[in-house]
Amino acid sequence: MPGKPGGYTPEDIKAALASIHIAIEVLATRYKDRKAVPQLAGIADLQSSGAVIVGPPVPASNLPEFGQQAMALSYDGAEIKTTAGNADTANVLASLVWLADHAAARGLPLTAGTVVITGARIGPADVSAKLVSAEAPGPGRVSFNLV
Repeated sequence: MPGKPGGYTPEDIKAALASIHIAIEVLATRYKDRKAVPQLAGIADLQSSGAVIVGPPVPASNLPEFGQQAMALSYDGAEIKTTAGNADTANVLASLVWLADHAAARGLPLTAGTVVITGARIGPADVSAKLVSAEAPGPGRVSFNLV
């Protein structure tokens, strides 16, 4: 998205979305015990993504109300964490407006096919499984094998 005079609006972002996807971000901490480091170092460490596993596309016209979007995280078929909702759709779109404006102002506009993860719905969890999956009504299911 090249820069737009006056900046983007949530409606611009919605119109530019081709699809939404359920995803799992795998964090790759650089610390042996991330809970033993100062809080700010731990927060910075959360920027250390090891991988993002993206699920199947769902048409963006089916954009859910994220504030009420249930989701479950499972390990080897057993549900370990759930949420009934999180940041609402208006907040997610406002973040994407900021990102599109910020990227365009730096000459790095968002382009078709760019994957943007919008934040953890369930939060970080230590992985103690071979099969990791996340599921949400509407967006669907994504899983991966950790070998």
